Amino acid sequence: MLKINISKTGNGEELRKTLNSLESEGLISSEQSKKITSELDKLIDDLSRDHGKSFRVTCAGVYNSGKSSLLNALTDSEHFQVGDVPTTAAIDELTVDGLTYVDTPGLNANDMDNATAIKAFKDADLIIFVSNLMNGGLNSAEAKYLTALSEILGGKENLRRQTLFVMSNLHQTPDGQAPEISAEHRGNIEKAFGFAPEDIMLYDAVTYKTGVSTNQKALIKASGIPALKKKISERAETVSDNSDTISGDRISASESALSESLSALLDGLTKKLPNADTKLDKAAVQAVEKKCEKLINDIISGIEPISPTDGMDVLLYPINRNLSPFHGESSESAAKRRIREKLSSAYNRRESVLREAASRVAEMIMSYNVYQRTDGDYYYAINRRAANAVMECNKMFREVGISLPTSAIADIEVVPSLCNTSERELRDIISEDVIEYSGYYTLDSYADYCDVEEEYAGSGMFGRDKYTYGCYNLYKGAEEMIKDMKGTFNSNVNSAWRQTVSNSQTFCNKVKAELESRKTAMIQAAESAVANSGDDKETENLKKAIAELEGFLKG
Repeated sequence: MLKINISKTGNGEELRKTLNSLESEGLISSEQSKKITSELDKLIDDLSRDHGKSFRVTCAGVYNSGKSSLLNALTDSEHFQVGDVPTTAAIDELTVDGLTYVDTPGLNANDMDNATAIKAFKDADLIIFVSNLMNGGLNSAEAKYLTALSEILGGKENLRRQTLFVMSNLHQTPDGQAPEISAEHRGNIEKAFGFAPEDIMLYDAVTYKTGVSTNQKALIKASGIPALKKKISERAETVSDNSDTISGDRISASESALSESLSALLDGLTKKLPNADTKLDKAAVQAVEKKCEKLINDIISGIEPISPTDGMDVLLYPINRNLSPFHGESSESAAKRRIREKLSSAYNRRESVLREAASRVAEMIMSYNVYQRTDGDYYYAINRRAANAVMECNKMFREVGISLPTSAIADIEVVPSLCNTSERELRDIISEDVIEYSGYYTLDSYADYCDVEEEYAGSGMFGRDKYTYGCYNLYKGAEEMIKDMKGTFNSNVNSAWRQTVSNSQTFCNKVKAELESRKTAMIQAAESAVANSGDDKETENLKKAIAELEGFLKG
């Protein structure tokens, strides 16, 4: 991937001039110029971080949270101005024992104060975020402040790594409430920003000041300031490279954003270049356009979503098994008993057959709820057909001298949304209520569907006619069992398929839309190339603009 040539960027004036020239010549839009200029300003701002020689501890927080009082306690001085209204209009700092303590404007100071604070945060090695115990846990103003701070530092993870959370006015809080408020503060931070601070230090600057003036060591210790000083020293010793890492991450992100925009701009300008020194064959290009349009349209028409199956075929054979006709029974009642005996096997198999059928359908559904980049995968196969069509179009356009833009010929891979229902849950959905519903019907009710047939068997010993009895339509009883199960079962199967089918429909629509977009981009690029081929003046201007932009990028 191309990166920004930092040494070439400098203060950005050369790139600004290039962008202004491109905009004035109508080669880029005003919106493009503004976007790239904004990304350039951010990169330059990130590069301007002042590391300094000492470890910089920067205090942050809404006004009246106790920042300045804390800094006076940490530095054992009265250097930082204290007041009930926003007092810090500029950066104020003091270096003590190799640590530089920095006070910043509160959130409610004016816009210039906020801009001033941004630089201080970017220069910081450690940020102490001060909250007032008297105000309870994290409030909306502090959440807004931390959100802005997170963006300045380059994300929530950097906020976590670089910030020490503290709470003031420990001894002005009602007895026993400080730990509860601190715990609530930690929970609110985790809820809002996705991490719980390892430590939330509690302190009281007034107690510390009193302890120092009266030389009471117990008060000094109880104030929490010595513990906080120790924590800051530990962080200074163990996290010496942390802020540089975070700053580097922020610079990399800004560099990537600007590089991506410049690369896209170069790609757009390159598309406008003629594809050959001589004029392109318009008729040949148009013929390829038609071929590619037909190819992609054929692929689009062949992309179909999943078609669910009702699954009932898997029920038929197991229930009908061993239901062959019989004859030769001596009486009608004996034949009816035989019918019940034969049907009882099917009747008793219903639940096991249903469970097996539900398992087969659930397994089939689950096979469409994985995405594997291997042959045989439903989603992968569609992606490959789409990608191969694009590759074939690119090949045809190259043969007539057209170089398509990267965005039009990049590999197509639409990632499907997959149902998170487990196979066991699907089985339960499919089999739900089926047995209970069909259980309303007794074995005798199914036996009644089977007819007893009387057959003449000759004359008996005393000249009486003899008859035997049998049944030739046992299948009717089984068919009624299937019928009673089928409606609920099929309804459940369709319900189990519903989300997967919907996901496949969405996936297919996205692939189709991507192909339509690629088709349009290819044809537009080809027509533009034909229109611009042989225009020496425009070609020269484009080449000059491209060369200037390439100077700001390196491989």
